[in-house]
Amino acid sequence: NRRNPQFVFNSQITGRLMTDGAMARMYLYDAKNTLAVDLATRARLVQNGVRFTFHPSQPMLAYQTYNLNPGGYVLVHDDGSVEGDMSLLTDEGMGLVFKANPQDDQMQDMHLQLRKLDLEKYTSVLPYVPRISGILNGDLRASQPYGGQLTANGLLKFQNLAYEESPMGDNIEVAL
Repeated sequence: NRRNPQFVFNSQITGRLMTDGAMARMYLYDAKNTLAVDLATRARLVQNGVRFTFHPSQPMLAYQTYNLNPGGYVLVHDDGSVEGDMSLLTDEGMGLVFKANPQDDQMQDMHLQLRKLDLEKYTSVLPYVPRISGILNGDLRASQPYGGQLTANGLLKFQNLAYEESPMGDNIEVAL
């Protein structure tokens, strides 16, 4: 039935518990048994927090091979502050870049860039998600004084945005 498609896929999650943390890896195969997602994360307990790293060095998301920056990580401190340096980019520059650094003892700063995300590729591998197409670029920032209120702002830019093949607009900007 064209109006009520049945999505066939196979997903697997493997994991391990270790003395200093845990690791989980996800695989997603489509109806043709083609690998669409291969991504793992390791959470390691460190002094004053949990350090997340991502694997393999060339994970797959939405049938695309990405490159992780060597040594990339996200560290969540016990006090809630976040530190990180992680990029997940294709050879063409599509993906995301995350950086978070406590500027000093008084302020936390986080920055997330979304680069050339092809929304159709991502929504095509997610069962039961509406088909959205277009290119998304974004720049999101958040800062927080220690013990204070989190403030965030950003700008998302959509090119050739369509929902279920219905055009929604071109060069749409959304300020956050």
